[in-house]
Amino acid sequence: MNFQKLKSISLQYIDEDHFDEIKNKMESIFEQDILFCIPSMEIGSDTPTLNSIFFISKDYIAESRLTGDREDLNYDVVRFDTIYNIRFSSSLREIVDDGVVLATICSAEVKLHHSMLLHTILNFVGTEKDRSDWLTTVGGIFKPSALAIRKI
Repeated sequence: MNFQKLKSISLQYIDEDHFDEIKNKMESIFEQDILFCIPSMEIGSDTPTLNSIFFISKDYIAESRLTGDREDLNYDVVRFDTIYNIRFSSSLREIVDDGVVLATICSAEVKLHHSMLLHTILNFVGTEKDRSDWLTTVGGIFKPSALAIRKI
């Protein structure tokens, strides 16, 4: 998945102008170009909902939480080089009624540990193919060579 594909997932939930406003704000804060955007979703009442979008530059990761009010800007920023552990997990759940599979819910979580108390969590809910693509993309961004080296 490239930037445009990940952006298109986000645009299923918010309009493009709103997305661009957030992206531009992140670029002005970072003073760097945004290289990647990663939608973070969870299951709502019956369907996936977009909770936040992660914007990643060369040096920073920002989680922009979507609050429902377009005027609100709610975000956290952390340095990319503070990640010392990455945990990947995925699951598949089937909704069954009278032995008939009504739906399959595929989810994934990536947890980036920055310290014992600080971590960043990215979530995905969608089709099995999209989950696989999302995990491959996220794994390509947060690969072991990106981990911070710390002396113990």
